[in-house]
Formats: sequence, structure tokens, C-alpha cells
Amino acid sequence: MGLHVKKVVQDTDGVALVETAIVLPLLITLGLGVFDFSNFFYQHQAVTTGVRDAARFLARNSCATWDPSVDPATACSAQIGYAQQLAVYGCIPGFDASCSTSMARAPNWTTGKVSVRFASIANAVDKTTGEAPYVGGNPIYTVTVSTSFSYSQLGFLNALGLADPTIAVTHIERVIGG
Repeated sequence: MGLHVKKVVQDTDGVALVETAIVLPLLITLGLGVFDFSNFFYQHQAVTTGVRDAARFLARNSCATWDPSVDPATACSAQIGYAQQLAVYGCIPGFDASCSTSMARAPNWTTGKVSVRFASIANAVDKTTGEAPYVGGNPIYTVTVSTSFSYSQLGFLNALGLADPTIAVTHIERVIGG
């Protein structure tokens, strides 16, 4: 009987099949996880590009050279709408004939989730040095474009019970006008 057990222990037939049965589920899980996270990072980069494009559009727009007595959000309301469309769709419908509002840069991202805020930064001349902290007039204007939304396209990872990640991006540009 001892000889029979020794033969079974030394037998290597079918070892590759057993190893494959153990390792294959792990490799499939790892591969699908990599695919899901790669897609998430691609979408995050697309949103980052859109927010940056919108901020640059507003920073270089002629409406952004404000009269201090006028609220820039009011003076630039039409341009803010264009910037939100530029962020989400990569183009401005009505100005670009090939622009389609059916294909956002990221799923579940809409223009309503893009916020725009204008601010001014004091740039007074320092009396001791005779220089302002920044080149330009006083004050310096900035535009901040930001977005935040839940990304729910992680199919495999959602199946594992993981919560949807949030894509949150902010970009600030100094206004230089048109």
C-alpha cells in the first residue's frame, strides 16, 4: 500500500490543469480590473481636458475684461454657456457644424455639472519694493472652471460591490481678455 501512495504523490500528470484552474480566475479578475481602471483614468483625462479648455476659452474671451462695477458672471453669461458646452462636448454647437451634443467626453457628464466662478486678486504695488506681486494691473482676474460627478461605468468593479468613484476636476486660469 505504501508503494501505491508513493506513486500517486510522484505522478505529475494533470499538474498544469490544476495550476491553471487555480490561477485563471485570478488572472481574469486582474485583467478586468485593469480594463475598468484604465477606462476610468481615460475618462478622467478627457474631463480634465474639457475643464481646461473651458477655462482657457473664458480667460481669453473679450467679455472677461471687466468693468469692476459689472458682475463678470452676468457680463459673460452667454460665453459661460459656450464654455460649458466646450468642456462637455469638445466643441460649441451652433458654431461648429460637426458638433454633436449626443457624445459627451465622459458618460453621465452634462453641462449642468460644470460650474464657473470669477475672482479678483489684489495686485497692489508694495511700497518698499515699488513692485506688484504679479505682472499686470490691479486687481488680477481669474476664472475657475470645475466639475464633479459620479462615474458609474465600472461594470466589473461594481459587480464586486465597490462604490462608484467621483471625478472631480478644477482648473484656474488668469484672465488675459480677447
